[in-house]
Amino acid sequence: MTKMITQARSTILSLGGLFLFGLFLLAADTSKADQGYALVKKIQGSASYTSALGEGPLKEGQVLIAGAKISTDAASFVDLNLGANGDALRVEENSTLTLTELTFRNYRSDTVVRTEMNVSRGHVVANVVRKLSRSSRYNIRTPNGVAGIRGTCVRAGSTGVLAVIGQVQFTSVNGQVSLVIGGFVMSAGANQPLRAAAVQTTGVAAAATQSTANTGTAAMVQATVQQFASAIAAQAAVGGAASGATSDQTATTAAQTAAAVVEALMQAVEQAAAAAPPEIQQQVQQAVQAVQAQAAQTTVNAAANAAATATIAATTQAGSSGQQIAQAQQQASQAAAKAAAQAGQLAVQSAGRTAARAAQASGGNVQQAVQQAQQQAQQQVTQTQASVPQSTQSTIVATTQAVASGGSVDQVVNAGAESASGSNSSGDSPTAAPSGTTTTQTQTVVDTSQDPVVTGIQGGGNSGGNN
Repeated sequence: MTKMITQARSTILSLGGLFLFGLFLLAADTSKADQGYALVKKIQGSASYTSALGEGPLKEGQVLIAGAKISTDAASFVDLNLGANGDALRVEENSTLTLTELTFRNYRSDTVVRTEMNVSRGHVVANVVRKLSRSSRYNIRTPNGVAGIRGTCVRAGSTGVLAVIGQVQFTSVNGQVSLVIGGFVMSAGANQPLRAAAVQTTGVAAAATQSTANTGTAAMVQATVQQFASAIAAQAAVGGAASGATSDQTATTAAQTAAAVVEALMQAVEQAAAAAPPEIQQQVQQAVQAVQAQAAQTTVNAAANAAATATIAATTQAGSSGQQIAQAQQQASQAAAKAAAQAGQLAVQSAGRTAARAAQASGGNVQQAVQQAQQQAQQQVTQTQASVPQSTQSTIVATTQAVASGGSVDQVVNAGAESASGSNSSGDSPTAAPSGTTTTQTQTVVDTSQDPVVTGIQGGGNSGGNN
Protein backbone atom coordinates (compact mmCIF):
# COMPACT_ATOMS: atom_id res chain seq x y z
CA MET A 1 0.00 0.00 0.00
CA THR A 2 2.80 2.35 0.95
CA LYS A 3 4.56 1.54 -2.32
CA MET A 4 1.41 2.33 -4.31
CA ILE A 5 1.03 5.69 -2.52
CA THR A 6 4.68 6.52 -3.22
CA GLN A 7 4.28 5.67 -6.92
CA ALA A 8 1.11 7.75 -7.17
CA ARG A 9 2.83 10.70 -5.49
CA SER A 10 5.76 10.35 -7.91
CA THR A 11 3.38 10.31 -10.86
CA ILE A 12 1.56 13.41 -9.65
CA LEU A 13 4.84 15.25 -9.13
CA SER A 14 5.99 14.24 -12.60
CA LEU A 15 2.76 15.47 -14.15
CA GLY A 16 3.04 18.68 -12.17
CA GLY A 17 6.59 19.10 -13.38
CA LEU A 18 5.50 18.56 -16.97
CA PHE A 19 2.71 21.10 -16.51
CA LEU A 20 5.09 23.69 -15.07
CA PHE A 21 7.60 22.96 -17.82
CA GLY A 22 4.86 23.44 -20.39
CA LEU A 23 4.00 26.80 -18.86
CA PHE A 24 7.69 27.71 -19.01
CA LEU A 25 7.82 26.84 -22.70
CA LEU A 26 4.73 28.92 -23.39
CA ALA A 27 6.19 31.86 -21.50
CA ALA A 28 9.51 31.49 -23.29
CA ASP A 29 7.76 31.29 -26.65
CA THR A 30 6.17 34.73 -26.21
CA SER A 31 9.60 36.34 -26.42
CA LYS A 32 10.74 34.25 -29.37
CA ALA A 33 10.62 35.96 -32.74
CA ASP A 34 7.99 34.56 -35.10
CA GLN A 35 8.74 34.42 -38.78
CA GLY A 36 6.65 36.81 -40.81
CA TYR A 37 5.79 36.41 -44.46
CA ALA A 38 4.67 38.32 -47.53
CA LEU A 39 1.48 37.19 -49.25
CA VAL A 40 1.24 37.96 -52.97
CA LYS A 41 -2.21 39.47 -53.46
CA LYS A 42 -2.05 41.05 -56.91
CA ILE A 43 0.24 40.82 -59.94
CA GLN A 44 -0.09 43.01 -62.98
CA GLY A 45 2.07 42.04 -65.93
CA SER A 46 4.83 39.59 -65.13
CA ALA A 47 7.16 39.05 -62.19
CA SER A 48 9.53 36.35 -61.00
CA TYR A 49 11.05 35.23 -57.72
CA THR A 50 13.99 33.34 -56.31
CA SER A 51 14.23 31.89 -52.81
CA ALA A 52 15.68 29.02 -50.83
CA LEU A 53 12.56 27.02 -51.75
CA GLY A 54 12.79 27.57 -55.48
CA GLU A 55 12.42 30.07 -58.29
CA GLY A 56 10.20 30.88 -61.23
CA PRO A 57 7.25 33.05 -62.25
CA LEU A 58 5.54 34.69 -59.28
CA LYS A 59 1.88 33.78 -58.73
CA GLU A 60 -0.99 35.38 -56.86
CA GLY A 61 -1.62 33.65 -53.55
CA GLN A 62 2.02 32.69 -53.17
CA VAL A 63 3.67 33.05 -49.76
CA LEU A 64 7.20 34.43 -49.56
CA ILE A 65 9.52 34.43 -46.56
CA ALA A 66 12.71 36.27 -45.68
CA GLY A 67 15.42 35.78 -48.27
CA ALA A 68 13.05 35.84 -51.24
CA LYS A 69 13.85 38.13 -54.15
CA ILE A 70 11.18 39.60 -56.43
CA SER A 71 11.81 41.08 -59.87
CA THR A 72 9.19 42.85 -61.99
CA ASP A 73 9.19 43.53 -65.70
CA ALA A 74 8.12 46.66 -67.57
CA ALA A 75 4.46 47.70 -67.15
CA SER A 76 4.18 45.35 -64.17
CA PHE A 77 3.77 45.52 -60.42
CA VAL A 78 3.30 43.22 -57.43
CA ASP A 79 1.20 44.00 -54.35
CA LEU A 80 2.24 42.24 -51.15
CA ASN A 81 0.49 41.98 -47.81
CA LEU A 82 3.13 42.01 -45.09
CA GLY A 83 0.58 41.60 -42.30
CA ALA A 84 2.10 42.36 -38.90
CA ASN A 85 5.31 43.37 -40.65
CA GLY A 86 3.87 46.48 -42.26
CA ASP A 87 0.63 46.10 -44.23
CA ALA A 88 0.74 47.01 -47.94
CA LEU A 89 3.84 47.00 -50.13
CA ARG A 90 3.93 47.54 -53.89
CA VAL A 91 6.94 46.52 -55.98
CA GLU A 92 6.81 48.81 -58.98
CA GLU A 93 7.75 48.03 -62.57
CA ASN A 94 11.37 47.29 -63.49
CA SER A 95 12.24 46.74 -59.83
CA THR A 96 14.11 44.16 -57.76
CA LEU A 97 13.29 43.69 -54.10
CA THR A 98 14.85 41.32 -51.56
CA LEU A 99 12.98 40.60 -48.33
CA THR A 100 15.91 40.54 -45.92
CA GLU A 101 14.08 40.10 -42.60
CA LEU A 102 10.44 39.58 -41.64
CA THR A 103 10.00 38.81 -37.94
CA PHE A 104 7.77 39.89 -35.07
CA ARG A 105 7.55 39.23 -31.35
CA ASN A 106 4.35 39.38 -29.36
CA TYR A 107 4.72 40.66 -25.82
CA ARG A 108 1.97 41.26 -23.30
CA SER A 109 1.19 44.79 -24.45
CA ASP A 110 3.33 45.21 -27.52
CA THR A 111 4.36 43.67 -30.82
CA VAL A 112 7.93 44.33 -31.91
CA VAL A 113 8.44 44.09 -35.65
CA ARG A 114 11.63 43.71 -37.66
CA THR A 115 11.12 44.42 -41.34
CA GLU A 116 14.16 44.82 -43.56
CA MET A 117 14.24 44.93 -47.34
CA ASN A 118 16.67 45.87 -50.08
CA VAL A 119 15.59 47.66 -53.26
CA SER A 120 18.53 47.18 -55.59
CA ARG A 121 16.64 48.35 -58.68
CA GLY A 122 13.56 50.48 -59.19
CA HIS A 123 11.15 51.44 -56.39
CA VAL A 124 8.65 50.23 -53.84
CA VAL A 125 5.66 52.01 -52.29
CA ALA A 126 4.99 51.13 -48.65
CA ASN A 127 1.81 52.06 -46.80
CA VAL A 128 2.07 51.17 -43.12
CA VAL A 129 -1.50 51.88 -42.04
CA ARG A 130 -1.17 50.46 -38.53
CA LYS A 131 1.62 52.33 -36.82
CA LEU A 132 4.39 50.05 -35.60
CA SER A 133 5.49 50.13 -31.97
CA ARG A 134 8.29 52.40 -30.84
CA SER A 135 10.61 49.40 -30.49
CA SER A 136 9.91 48.15 -34.00
CA ARG A 137 12.10 48.65 -37.05
CA TYR A 138 11.07 48.93 -40.70
CA ASN A 139 13.94 49.78 -43.02
CA ILE A 140 14.05 50.04 -46.80
CA ARG A 141 17.61 49.88 -48.11
CA THR A 142 18.20 51.57 -51.47
CA PRO A 143 21.34 52.26 -53.54
CA ASN A 144 21.43 55.74 -51.98
CA GLY A 145 20.80 54.91 -48.33
CA VAL A 146 18.29 53.51 -45.85
CA ALA A 147 14.75 54.81 -45.24
CA GLY A 148 13.46 54.03 -41.73
CA ILE A 149 9.74 54.23 -41.00
CA ARG A 150 7.24 53.20 -38.32
CA GLY A 151 3.91 54.32 -39.70
CA THR A 152 3.75 56.30 -42.90
CA CYS A 153 3.41 56.11 -46.66
CA VAL A 154 6.64 56.33 -48.62
CA ARG A 155 8.01 55.65 -52.07
CA ALA A 156 11.65 54.60 -51.90
CA GLY A 157 14.13 53.43 -54.49
CA SER A 158 16.93 54.26 -56.84
CA THR A 159 15.95 57.89 -57.51
CA GLY A 160 15.07 58.92 -53.97
CA VAL A 161 12.50 58.86 -51.17
CA LEU A 162 9.13 60.64 -51.12
CA ALA A 163 6.92 60.72 -48.02
CA VAL A 164 3.18 61.24 -48.42
CA ILE A 165 2.36 61.45 -44.72
CA GLY A 166 4.25 61.02 -41.46
CA GLN A 167 8.01 61.10 -41.50
CA VAL A 168 10.90 59.04 -42.78
CA GLN A 169 14.41 58.98 -41.40
CA PHE A 170 16.76 58.66 -44.34
CA THR A 171 20.41 57.75 -43.76
CA SER A 172 22.48 58.29 -46.89
CA VAL A 173 25.38 56.09 -47.90
CA ASN A 174 27.79 58.74 -46.55
CA GLY A 175 26.12 58.71 -43.12
CA GLN A 176 24.09 61.93 -43.36
CA VAL A 177 20.68 61.61 -41.69
CA SER A 178 17.72 63.61 -42.97
CA LEU A 179 14.16 63.75 -41.75
CA VAL A 180 11.81 63.58 -44.72
CA ILE A 181 8.31 64.56 -43.65
CA GLY A 182 5.04 64.31 -45.52
CA GLY A 183 5.00 66.23 -48.78
CA PHE A 184 8.78 66.20 -49.25
CA VAL A 185 11.12 64.25 -51.48
CA MET A 186 14.79 63.41 -50.90
CA SER A 187 16.28 62.92 -54.36
CA ALA A 188 19.31 60.76 -54.94
CA GLY A 189 22.47 62.75 -54.25
CA ALA A 190 20.59 65.73 -52.77
CA ASN A 191 21.79 67.46 -49.61
CA GLN A 192 18.32 68.13 -48.25
CA PRO A 193 14.68 67.22 -48.90
CA LEU A 194 12.65 69.44 -51.24
CA ARG A 195 8.94 70.08 -51.23
CA ALA A 196 7.13 67.83 -53.70
CA ALA A 197 4.29 69.15 -55.82
CA ALA A 198 0.82 68.10 -54.69
CA VAL A 199 0.26 66.25 -57.95
CA GLN A 200 3.43 64.21 -57.35
CA THR A 201 2.45 63.32 -53.82
CA THR A 202 -1.02 62.40 -55.05
CA GLY A 203 0.48 60.03 -57.62
CA VAL A 204 2.28 58.08 -54.90
CA ALA A 205 -0.79 58.25 -52.67
CA ALA A 206 -2.91 56.74 -55.45
CA ALA A 207 -0.49 53.83 -55.89
CA ALA A 208 -0.46 53.24 -52.13
CA THR A 209 -4.25 53.40 -51.89
CA GLN A 210 -4.65 50.96 -54.75
CA SER A 211 -2.13 48.61 -53.16
CA THR A 212 -3.94 48.82 -49.83
CA ALA A 213 -7.24 48.00 -51.57
CA ASN A 214 -5.61 44.87 -52.99
CA THR A 215 -4.09 43.79 -49.69
CA GLY A 216 -6.12 45.19 -46.80
CA THR A 217 -9.62 45.70 -45.48
CA ALA A 218 -12.20 48.29 -46.51
CA ALA A 219 -11.66 50.09 -43.19
CA MET A 220 -7.93 50.35 -43.87
CA VAL A 221 -8.57 51.77 -47.34
CA GLN A 222 -11.04 54.34 -46.03
CA ALA A 223 -8.60 55.38 -43.29
CA THR A 224 -5.88 55.70 -45.92
CA VAL A 225 -8.02 57.99 -48.10
CA GLN A 226 -8.86 60.19 -45.11
CA GLN A 227 -5.23 60.49 -44.06
CA PHE A 228 -3.93 61.23 -47.54
CA ALA A 229 -6.62 63.78 -48.38
CA SER A 230 -6.12 65.67 -45.11
CA ALA A 231 -2.34 65.70 -45.41
CA ILE A 232 -2.03 66.66 -49.09
CA ALA A 233 -4.68 69.36 -48.85
CA ALA A 234 -2.94 70.83 -45.80
CA GLN A 235 0.44 70.75 -47.54
CA ALA A 236 -0.95 72.61 -50.56
CA ALA A 237 -2.86 75.17 -48.48
CA VAL A 238 0.09 75.96 -46.24
CA GLY A 239 2.36 76.28 -49.24
CA GLY A 240 -0.01 78.84 -50.76
CA ALA A 241 -0.42 80.76 -47.50
CA ALA A 242 3.34 80.89 -47.05
CA SER A 243 3.60 82.44 -50.51
CA GLY A 244 1.26 85.26 -49.56
CA ALA A 245 -2.13 83.87 -50.54
CA THR A 246 -5.16 85.58 -49.01
CA SER A 247 -7.55 83.80 -46.68
CA ASP A 248 -10.05 83.29 -49.50
CA GLN A 249 -7.33 81.93 -51.79
CA THR A 250 -6.15 79.57 -49.06
CA ALA A 251 -9.69 78.25 -48.59
CA THR A 252 -10.01 77.71 -52.34
CA THR A 253 -6.70 75.86 -52.54
CA ALA A 254 -7.71 73.64 -49.64
CA ALA A 255 -11.09 72.82 -51.19
CA GLN A 256 -9.81 72.17 -54.70
CA THR A 257 -6.90 70.02 -53.52
CA ALA A 258 -9.03 67.96 -51.13
CA ALA A 259 -11.63 67.31 -53.84
CA ALA A 260 -9.00 66.40 -56.44
CA VAL A 261 -7.17 64.03 -54.09
CA VAL A 262 -10.30 62.22 -52.92
CA GLU A 263 -11.49 61.73 -56.50
CA ALA A 264 -8.05 60.53 -57.64
CA LEU A 265 -7.84 58.01 -54.80
CA MET A 266 -11.40 56.86 -55.42
CA GLN A 267 -10.55 56.20 -59.06
CA ALA A 268 -7.46 54.28 -57.97
CA VAL A 269 -9.63 51.98 -55.86
CA GLU A 270 -12.13 51.59 -58.70
CA GLN A 271 -9.27 50.57 -61.00
CA ALA A 272 -8.16 48.02 -58.42
CA ALA A 273 -11.66 46.55 -58.33
CA ALA A 274 -11.86 46.34 -62.11
CA ALA A 275 -8.60 44.37 -62.27
CA ALA A 276 -8.87 42.39 -59.04
CA PRO A 277 -8.41 38.60 -59.26
CA PRO A 278 -11.40 36.51 -58.09
CA GLU A 279 -9.79 35.75 -54.72
CA ILE A 280 -9.83 39.41 -53.65
CA GLN A 281 -12.67 40.76 -55.80
CA GLN A 282 -15.11 40.96 -52.90
CA GLN A 283 -12.74 42.73 -50.51
CA VAL A 284 -11.75 45.32 -53.13
CA GLN A 285 -15.37 45.96 -54.04
CA GLN A 286 -16.11 46.55 -50.36
CA ALA A 287 -13.29 49.09 -50.32
CA VAL A 288 -14.85 50.88 -53.30
CA GLN A 289 -18.19 51.07 -51.53
CA ALA A 290 -16.62 52.32 -48.31
CA VAL A 291 -14.69 55.11 -50.04
CA GLN A 292 -17.63 56.18 -52.20
CA ALA A 293 -19.98 56.23 -49.20
CA GLN A 294 -17.73 58.64 -47.30
CA ALA A 295 -16.27 60.62 -50.22
CA ALA A 296 -18.26 63.83 -49.65
CA GLN A 297 -17.66 63.81 -45.91
CA THR A 298 -13.96 63.12 -46.39
CA THR A 299 -13.63 65.96 -48.91
CA VAL A 300 -15.36 68.56 -46.74
CA ASN A 301 -13.48 67.62 -43.57
CA ALA A 302 -10.11 67.51 -45.34
CA ALA A 303 -10.65 70.93 -46.90
CA ALA A 304 -11.87 72.56 -43.70
CA ASN A 305 -9.02 71.25 -41.61
CA ALA A 306 -6.45 72.12 -44.28
CA ALA A 307 -7.65 75.73 -44.42
CA ALA A 308 -7.59 75.97 -40.63
CA THR A 309 -4.07 74.58 -40.46
CA ALA A 310 -2.79 76.93 -43.16
CA THR A 311 -4.34 79.97 -41.49
CA ILE A 312 -2.77 79.20 -38.12
CA ALA A 313 0.60 78.52 -39.72
CA ALA A 314 0.52 81.81 -41.65
CA THR A 315 -0.71 84.09 -38.86
CA THR A 316 1.02 82.87 -35.70
CA GLN A 317 4.51 82.06 -34.55
CA ALA A 318 6.33 80.99 -31.41
CA GLY A 319 5.90 83.76 -28.84
CA SER A 320 2.61 85.08 -30.21
CA SER A 321 0.47 86.74 -27.55
CA GLY A 322 -2.76 85.26 -26.30
CA GLN A 323 -4.71 87.91 -28.16
CA GLN A 324 -2.88 87.17 -31.41
CA ILE A 325 -3.52 83.46 -31.02
CA ALA A 326 -7.20 84.00 -30.29
CA GLN A 327 -7.53 86.20 -33.38
CA ALA A 328 -5.69 83.63 -35.52
CA GLN A 329 -7.94 80.85 -34.28
CA GLN A 330 -11.02 82.89 -35.16
CA GLN A 331 -9.63 83.48 -38.66
CA ALA A 332 -8.88 79.76 -38.94
CA SER A 333 -12.48 78.88 -38.12
CA GLN A 334 -13.71 81.32 -40.77
CA ALA A 335 -11.32 79.92 -43.38
CA ALA A 336 -12.45 76.39 -42.51
CA ALA A 337 -16.09 77.35 -43.08
CA LYS A 338 -15.27 78.89 -46.47
CA ALA A 339 -13.26 75.85 -47.54
CA ALA A 340 -16.04 73.51 -46.40
CA ALA A 341 -18.60 75.41 -48.48
CA GLN A 342 -16.49 75.22 -51.63
CA ALA A 343 -15.48 71.60 -51.01
CA GLY A 344 -19.11 70.64 -50.62
CA GLN A 345 -19.95 71.90 -54.10
CA LEU A 346 -16.96 70.07 -55.57
CA ALA A 347 -17.85 66.87 -53.70
CA VAL A 348 -21.36 66.87 -55.16
CA GLN A 349 -19.94 67.30 -58.66
CA SER A 350 -17.45 64.51 -58.05
CA ALA A 351 -20.24 62.21 -56.87
CA GLY A 352 -21.99 62.78 -60.17
CA ARG A 353 -18.88 61.87 -62.16
CA THR A 354 -18.34 58.74 -60.09
CA ALA A 355 -21.95 57.65 -60.62
CA ALA A 356 -21.69 58.31 -64.35
CA ARG A 357 -18.62 56.08 -64.63
CA ALA A 358 -20.35 53.27 -62.78
CA ALA A 359 -23.55 53.57 -64.81
CA GLN A 360 -21.68 53.60 -68.10
CA ALA A 361 -19.70 50.53 -67.08
CA SER A 362 -22.83 48.61 -66.11
CA GLY A 363 -25.06 49.90 -68.90
CA GLY A 364 -27.41 51.66 -66.47
CA ASN A 365 -29.30 54.93 -66.73
CA VAL A 366 -26.55 57.54 -66.41
CA GLN A 367 -28.81 60.55 -65.81
CA GLN A 368 -30.76 58.81 -63.08
CA ALA A 369 -27.60 57.50 -61.41
CA VAL A 370 -26.00 60.93 -61.41
CA GLN A 371 -29.08 62.62 -59.96
CA GLN A 372 -29.41 60.09 -57.17
CA ALA A 373 -25.71 60.19 -56.30
CA GLN A 374 -25.64 63.98 -56.16
CA GLN A 375 -28.69 64.11 -53.92
CA GLN A 376 -27.09 61.67 -51.50
CA ALA A 377 -23.80 63.58 -51.61
CA GLN A 378 -25.60 66.87 -50.91
CA GLN A 379 -27.24 65.39 -47.83
CA GLN A 380 -23.87 64.19 -46.58
CA VAL A 381 -22.29 67.56 -47.33
CA THR A 382 -24.98 69.44 -45.42
CA GLN A 383 -24.56 67.22 -42.36
CA THR A 384 -20.77 67.46 -42.46
CA GLN A 385 -20.69 71.22 -42.93
CA ALA A 386 -22.90 71.64 -39.86
CA SER A 387 -20.29 69.87 -37.73
CA VAL A 388 -17.23 71.69 -39.14
CA PRO A 389 -16.99 74.26 -36.31
CA GLN A 390 -16.66 71.43 -33.81
CA SER A 391 -14.66 69.01 -35.94
CA THR A 392 -11.93 71.55 -36.78
CA GLN A 393 -11.27 72.53 -33.18
CA SER A 394 -8.85 69.68 -32.51
CA THR A 395 -6.92 70.63 -35.63
CA ILE A 396 -6.77 74.30 -34.62
CA VAL A 397 -5.55 73.38 -31.14
CA ALA A 398 -2.95 70.89 -32.41
CA THR A 399 -1.66 73.36 -34.99
CA THR A 400 -1.45 76.17 -32.44
CA GLN A 401 0.49 73.95 -30.06
CA ALA A 402 2.90 72.93 -32.83
CA VAL A 403 3.55 76.59 -33.66
CA ALA A 404 3.98 77.53 -29.99
CA SER A 405 6.58 74.78 -29.53
CA GLY A 406 8.70 76.25 -32.32
CA GLY A 407 7.93 73.67 -34.98
CA SER A 408 8.66 74.42 -38.61
CA VAL A 409 5.81 75.26 -40.95
CA ASP A 410 5.88 71.75 -42.37
CA GLN A 411 5.92 70.11 -38.95
CA VAL A 412 2.87 72.21 -38.19
CA VAL A 413 1.24 70.84 -41.35
CA ASN A 414 1.86 67.29 -40.21
CA ALA A 415 0.44 68.04 -36.78
CA GLY A 416 -2.71 69.53 -38.25
CA ALA A 417 -3.22 66.81 -40.85
CA GLU A 418 -2.70 64.00 -38.37
CA SER A 419 -5.13 65.56 -35.93
CA ALA A 420 -7.70 66.07 -38.67
CA SER A 421 -7.53 62.53 -40.04
CA GLY A 422 -6.91 60.63 -36.84
CA SER A 423 -3.73 59.41 -38.52
CA ASN A 424 -1.61 56.90 -36.70
CA SER A 425 1.34 57.64 -38.88
CA SER A 426 3.10 60.24 -36.84
CA GLY A 427 5.73 59.74 -34.23
CA ASP A 428 9.42 59.53 -33.70
CA SER A 429 11.67 58.01 -36.27
CA PRO A 430 12.05 54.26 -35.86
CA THR A 431 15.80 54.29 -35.54
CA ALA A 432 18.10 56.71 -33.84
CA ALA A 433 20.77 58.51 -35.83
CA PRO A 434 24.04 56.54 -35.76
CA SER A 435 26.85 58.12 -33.84
CA GLY A 436 29.07 60.39 -35.87
CA THR A 437 26.33 61.37 -38.30
CA THR A 438 24.63 64.68 -38.91
CA THR A 439 20.93 65.36 -39.14
CA THR A 440 19.47 67.67 -41.77
CA GLN A 441 16.06 69.23 -41.22
CA THR A 442 13.64 69.61 -44.10
CA GLN A 443 13.75 72.88 -46.03
CA THR A 444 10.92 74.51 -47.90
CA VAL A 445 12.13 74.82 -51.47
CA VAL A 446 9.24 75.11 -53.89
CA ASP A 447 11.04 73.91 -56.99
CA THR A 448 10.16 70.40 -58.08
CA SER A 449 11.07 70.64 -61.75
CA GLN A 450 13.85 68.13 -61.26
CA ASP A 451 11.95 65.82 -58.93
CA PRO A 452 12.33 62.16 -59.87
CA VAL A 453 8.75 61.36 -58.99
CA VAL A 454 6.42 61.49 -61.96
CA THR A 455 2.74 62.20 -61.52
CA GLY A 456 0.03 59.59 -61.57
CA ILE A 457 0.02 55.84 -61.77
CA GLN A 458 1.84 54.94 -64.94
CA GLY A 459 1.38 51.80 -66.97
CA GLY A 460 2.45 49.14 -64.50
CA GLY A 461 1.54 51.01 -61.38
CA ASN A 462 4.77 52.98 -61.43
CA SER A 463 4.01 56.11 -59.47
CA GLY A 464 7.34 57.72 -59.96
CA GLY A 465 10.32 58.48 -62.12
CA ASN A 466 12.44 56.40 -64.38
CA ASN A 467 13.79 53.26 -62.82
